[in-house]
Amino acid sequence: MDFLAENLKSLSENHQNTSLYLQTSKGIFEIGEDVWFKAYSLDAHNLEPSVLDSTLYVQLNNKVTDSIVWQEKYEIVNGFSEGHIFLDDSVIEGDYFLKAYTKNSFHSNTKEFYSVHKIKIVANINGENEKIGIGKPLEDSTDDMRFDLFPEGGYLVHGIESKVAFKASDRKGRPLNVSGILFENDVPFLEFNTLHAGMGSFDFLPDKSKKYNIKLRLPKGGRTIDYKIPEIRNAGIVLCLNEKNHQKIEFKISGNTGSQRVYLRTQSRGEVLAMASGVVNDSLNITMPIMDFPQGICEVTLFDKNLRPIAERLVYLNRDKKLHISTELSKEIHRTREKVMLRIKTRDKEGNPVRAHLGASIFDRAYKNSEDAKDILTHYHLSTQLKGTVYNPGYYFDRTNENSKEALDLLMLTQGWRRYIWNENIQKEQKSSTVLTEGIHGSVTTVNKRRNTPEQHMIMLVDPSDSQNNQVVFLDESKQFYLKPHHLELGRRFYIKHFGADDGSKVIVNTNDGFDLLGRESKAHQIGYPVARTVTKEERLVSTYKIVGGVNLDEVTVSAKKVSGFREKYLGQLDSLVKLEINTDYVGGPCGTLNCQVHEFHPENYKPVEGETYEQMLGFKWHNGRTSYTITGYKKKKYKYPSFTEAELLEKFNLLKLTGYYRKKEFYQPDYQEGNDPFPDYRNNLYWKPDIITDKNGNATVEFFTSDINTYFEGIIEGVGSGGLLGKKEFSFFVSKGEGKN
Repeated sequence: MDFLAENLKSLSENHQNTSLYLQTSKGIFEIGEDVWFKAYSLDAHNLEPSVLDSTLYVQLNNKVTDSIVWQEKYEIVNGFSEGHIFLDDSVIEGDYFLKAYTKNSFHSNTKEFYSVHKIKIVANINGENEKIGIGKPLEDSTDDMRFDLFPEGGYLVHGIESKVAFKASDRKGRPLNVSGILFENDVPFLEFNTLHAGMGSFDFLPDKSKKYNIKLRLPKGGRTIDYKIPEIRNAGIVLCLNEKNHQKIEFKISGNTGSQRVYLRTQSRGEVLAMASGVVNDSLNITMPIMDFPQGICEVTLFDKNLRPIAERLVYLNRDKKLHISTELSKEIHRTREKVMLRIKTRDKEGNPVRAHLGASIFDRAYKNSEDAKDILTHYHLSTQLKGTVYNPGYYFDRTNENSKEALDLLMLTQGWRRYIWNENIQKEQKSSTVLTEGIHGSVTTVNKRRNTPEQHMIMLVDPSDSQNNQVVFLDESKQFYLKPHHLELGRRFYIKHFGADDGSKVIVNTNDGFDLLGRESKAHQIGYPVARTVTKEERLVSTYKIVGGVNLDEVTVSAKKVSGFREKYLGQLDSLVKLEINTDYVGGPCGTLNCQVHEFHPENYKPVEGETYEQMLGFKWHNGRTSYTITGYKKKKYKYPSFTEAELLEKFNLLKLTGYYRKKEFYQPDYQEGNDPFPDYRNNLYWKPDIITDKNGNATVEFFTSDINTYFEGIIEGVGSGGLLGKKEFSFFVSKGEGKN
C-alpha cells in the first residue's frame, strides 16, 4: 500500500500543473463594448490559488472560422488575473471562444488547456421585446445514433452480478431518451429506460453459456435496433459501489479466481485519500469514511496481489463541501439611477465563515447566454476531469432536481476512468511544456560579420512612456537572452534596442513569446466543451429605456478623411527626429530655393518647413569645373517631409517592437449622489468587480448605481475560498421607473 501511495504521489509532484478558469462579465456582448474577464490559476491538485504562473496568454477566436481576432498577454498575481478585450467594428457577429493559456497549464503532447469560455457577439440587442432562451425538452433525433454500454468496474465476469450503465446520443453528441429490452437466448430478460440525459443502468447476472443481445426501441417510428453486450469473461474480479452517503462509501469486491489479496486505493486529483487491503474469496466488502475527503471526482482503483490495476470506478463525493455564497440586497425593486447595496457572505458546509476571492457581475438579463453551460463548479469538478462533452453540467449540482444524485453517478459510469486525468499511465505519458514561457526568449545574430565588427554583449529595453525606465539585459555566451515577467511590465508595447555596427554587417534580433504556436493549437479547445440544455426562443419583454431630453435617430453616418500617421507616440517622436536630423533636404539661404545646388554648402542654409511653398530648380548643370552653370527652369513645390514606414523607422534606430502585459482599465461606474447627469445612461452591465475579498468573518459589501434601463438584472458571483472550496451564486432584481419597494 505504501508503494501504491508513494508512486502516485511522486507522479503528481513531478507534474505540478495549474488549472485555469475564465469568468466573464456577461455572456452576450455588443460590438463596441469591452469583454471584461477574470482568470483563476489554481493548483490542479488542491484547487487553491497557485503562484506558479506569472503570464496569461489570452486569445479570442471566432468559433466558425477559428480566426484569431484578439491576442494579448496579461499579468497573473498570486493566482489571479483580470483584464478586458475591446470589440472594435472589425469584429463580426457570431459565437466566439475566449481562451487562456499559461506555461504550467499547457501540455504539449495532449494539446489540452481546459481554459475556454464561450461568448456571443452581436451588433446590438433591441431593448423592446427581445427574444430570450426558455428551456424546453430535448427533441429526439435518431440520425446516426450512438449507443454505448459501460459495465461497472470495466468488465462483465461470468457468474458475478454486475451493474451496466448505458448512454445514447445523436451524431452531435446530444443525449437521446431511449428504452430497450435485454434478451437472454432470444427471450426477453429485463427492460430498461433512460433516467437522465440519455443515460441509465440495469443489473444482471451474466452467464457465459448464454447468448445476450439488446433491442433498443427508438422514440420515433417504433423501430428497434439490435446491439451486442460487451464480452463476458470466464474469470475475474468485479468492483461494485454498494453504498454511498455523506459519511462513508462501501464497495463490494466479488471474484471467481480463488482466494487472493487485493488492494483498494481512493484518490482525488492525484492525491491519495485512503488505502485498504483484504483477501477476496467469493466477495469482500470494504468501507471508507469520507467526511474529510474533498468535493469532486474520486477515482477508486482495485489492484491485484502484483499491484496491477484490475478494476476502476469513479465516484462523486461531497457535493455540499463547497463555498456557500449568499447575497442580500437593500431592496427587492430599485428605481432607475438608484444606489444599490449588496451584502455578500461566504461560508462552508457547516456555516463557518470562509475568506474568499470572488468575481461579481450584474447585467441586463437579455445579455445572459443561455447556450453556455460553464461555471466555476462544473469547470473544475466535471469538464476538466471527464472525457468528452458533458451535457447541461449544472443539472448535477442543483439539489432541487430529484434524480440529480443518481444522474451524477451515471455520469461517472459512462464518462469514466479511461480518460480520467490523474490515471498513472496518462501521468507517465505527459511531458513538461517546452512551448510557453513566462517571459520572452530571444537571440542576437550578426550577419556579414567582419574581423573588426564589435561584439554584441547586451540589448536595451526601451520604455516608450518613460526613458528613465529603460533597462539593460546582457546576452549569454551564445548570444541568447530572456526577458522575465517583470520586464513585460514595461507596458503593452515596448522596444528592444541593439547596438549595430557601421561596417556593413547587420544585426538580427529574433524573439519568441509563445503566441505563434498557440495559434496552431486553438482547435483543441472546441472538443469537450459542455453543452447547454436545448432552448427555444420566446417573445418576452426584457428591457425598456426612454431617452430624456434628446432626439432618437434611426441611423447616423459619421465620415472623416483618413489621416495617415503613427498610432504610437514613441514612433511619432522617432518620425519627427528623422525629419529634423536625418532628413538631407535644405533651403538655400541666399536664394530660398529648395535643395539649391549653387548654395549646397552655404552656412545660411536651413531646414524646409512642411506645408511651405518653395521654388525648385529644373535641369541644373555645372560647367568648366563648377565655375558656371545652367538652369532650364523653376517650379514651385509645396514641401512635404519624406515619409517613413514603421519598419523603416525601427531599422534606422536599431529597434524591435515587442508585446508586454496589456494595461488594466477601470470599469466605469457613475455616482449619481454627486448630482444629476443630463445624459442618458444605457449601461447594461451595472457592475463588474473581479477582486472582491471577503473578510475574516466571510463578509463583504459592495455598492453601485442602476442605469436608465427598466428591466430585470441578473447577478452572478463566483470564486474560490480557503481550502480550495469553490462556489457560485445567482440572483436577480428588478429596476423600475417608478418608486422602489422597501
